[in-house]
Amino acid sequence: MAAKMDAAEQREQLIQMASYWEKMAQDRALLISKHPELAIEGEPDEEKTARRGAEFSQ
Repeated sequence: MAAKMDAAEQREQLIQMASYWEKMAQDRALLISKHPELAIEGEPDEEKTARRGAEFSQ
């Protein structure tokens, strides 16, 4: 998506936003692992599955 942007500034902003969202997702996963009572229904299982997938892809 960023590659199709015309202005370099907009491209960089989009890439930076994606980086922030990724970091926030990681922070949330850590928070849920420490405090499962804060999770939305099914979220802890989803996080476990995502972590297992990440381990296999490394």
